[in-house]
Amino acid sequence: MLPLTQVLDCADGQCARRYGLGSEFGAWLDHFTDEMFGYVFASSVFYLIHLEKGVWSPHFISIVVVFAILGVGGKATFEAKESGMKLKDFEFKHTLGMYEEFYMTYIYIILMTSYVQAGAFPAAA
Repeated sequence: MLPLTQVLDCADGQCARRYGLGSEFGAWLDHFTDEMFGYVFASSVFYLIHLEKGVWSPHFISIVVVFAILGVGGKATFEAKESGMKLKDFEFKHTLGMYEEFYMTYIYIILMTSYVQAGAFPAAA
């Protein structure tokens, strides 16, 4: 489902811009739903790892750090887009966010696969 959500998230904005259907509310809604997806996804992962390994485990601490980095990069990408920044004006956080956006589906899949392999999630009943 992650690749599908990423493709659809990209496609809706492109279609709106292509056909002149974009609006301020639509842009706000797109950013809002992106953020809510991120919060729900991260919260679910935190909860599941907490159940299996505990809050002070290396698994939990590392995923909190990874999601914090993803959050900073994502926020920087929104800032760069909204301000119309050019690549030559990017700071490191903007560049990080740009690459994060390009490869988000792969990042989520690799993260989840590595944590499942490490036994960080509760076993299915």
